Amino acid sequence: MEPLLLLSGRDSVWLTPAREDFCDLADGFVALNEKVPKRVEGYDTVKRAWLKVIANSSHPALRIVALYSQRHLDVDANFSLFDWTSAPGIVRHRFADLGPVIDASTNG
Repeated sequence: MEPLLLLSGRDSVWLTPAREDFCDLADGFVALNEKVPKRVEGYDTVKRAWLKVIANSSHPALRIVALYSQRHLDVDANFSLFDWTSAPGIVRHRFADLGPVIDASTNG
């Protein structure tokens, strides 16, 4: 059964918690859609860039780095491998630009 988004009574209609969550999410997307173009404005003039990539498994990260490097020739990617307990903190604290981190519970 799908969650109800609106409830109606005799005198009014109100949002359900599911609808409130949905509206909050939609508002977040609208705000992000406005912020992204402002943030990337001017980056097209950058001639050289560096990208710090960390991961706790080399296979997915190296594939991402290879694909990115093929598309963006003027970007130097620095790759480092970390254990699965350290990698999420490095990404969370933004010490790396990209961090494909595999959750230990899904890693066998």
